[in-house]
Amino acid sequence: MILKHQIAPNSSINSLTNHTIKHKTTTPHAHVQISHARVISVDAGCFSDGYTASACVFKDYTDVTTFSACKKEQTTADPKTSEALGIRWCMQLAKDQRIKEIIVQTNALAVVECIRGSNSIASIEHIVADCKTLMNAFSKVSVNYISRELNVLAHRLVGYAMQVGNKTWLGYPLPLNDVMVSCIASVI
Repeated sequence: MILKHQIAPNSSINSLTNHTIKHKTTTPHAHVQISHARVISVDAGCFSDGYTASACVFKDYTDVTTFSACKKEQTTADPKTSEALGIRWCMQLAKDQRIKEIIVQTNALAVVECIRGSNSIASIEHIVADCKTLMNAFSKVSVNYISRELNVLAHRLVGYAMQVGNKTWLGYPLPLNDVMVSCIASVI
């Protein structure tokens, strides 16, 4: 089921109709009232050397990081396309892991608006259509905007992807907990 609601990035709580998902966007940790929902933070970047990178961090309802992944691709894309591809990739990872309830959060507001149907960008329409199709694989799903400051773990992994390429971890990679990885990329 695809859930749509108005984006209110300055409000403290966004409530989704027809479901008991509550997502507080004013703190770095999401507060979720779904017993099995995974909060998936996703980010992407475009680099001047002809690469793009995407990263995602999966957390359970207790805010414990259960899975992290990053990937690096040799392709040229604009920031919105990179962000949309990153969201599609993280949804596919969640589907492949047979997760049924997800909250995807990203700092790419324009892409979130496209997935929710309140905006349209021709260059990413096909990727947005894929995201909407993937959303049907979940019993409960939400795609939300969060600020860059609240998306720091995924953002750090984007920079790390440029160094290590395609990697996955159970939990969060330890080097990034202590060391800030530089990520100089085109951003939205």
